[in-house]
Amino acid sequence: MPRTARDLIKDAGVTAGIVSPKQNFNGNEVADALVQLNNILEQMNLDDYFPPQKFLKKATINNNEIVIGSDPSVDIDMRRPNIITSVAYILGNVEYPLLDVTQDDYDDSMKTDESSGYPVYYVVRTDYPLMKIELYPKMTANLDVVVSGRVALGDWTLDTEVLLPD
Repeated sequence: MPRTARDLIKDAGVTAGIVSPKQNFNGNEVADALVQLNNILEQMNLDDYFPPQKFLKKATINNNEIVIGSDPSVDIDMRRPNIITSVAYILGNVEYPLLDVTQDDYDDSMKTDESSGYPVYYVVRTDYPLMKIELYPKMTANLDVVVSGRVALGDWTLDTEVLLPD
C-alpha cells in the first residue's frame, strides 16, 4: 500500500512509543520518530525497490573546486548527487584516488593556502542546490578529474506516496 514519509515517521513514532496513534506530533517528537524510522530502515534492504543510479563523470577543473548540479555553467551538469563515493585525478591513463575527509576535519585542521602540483584530499560540501567538492592542497595546473557516486532517480517530499514492500 502506498505510504508517505510523513506516514512512516508517524508509524515509527507510534511503534517506538513516542506518541499515541491518535496524537499529533510536535517538533521534538517528529525528530525522535525520524531517528527511529532511520533505525528501522537500516535493517531493511530497500536498494532492490529504490535503486540509486550510479554515476561516473569526468571534468577538467582549473581551480580547487568541482561544482555539481543542474546548471550548464557548473563543472558537472547533472542532478545533485546524494552521495559522492570517490574522487580521483587523471594523469595519462591512470586515475589517482583522493582521500575523503570530513568537513569538520578540513575546516579545523587541514585547510591551507599551500599549493602542490596535485591534490591529495577532497571534502564534499553539501550545499544546496549545487554540491561542491573542494580539493587540496591547491593545484598549480588544470587537472582532469573523475567523480563517482549515487544519485536518486526522483525527488520525494514528506507527502510523496511510494509503494513499500510488506
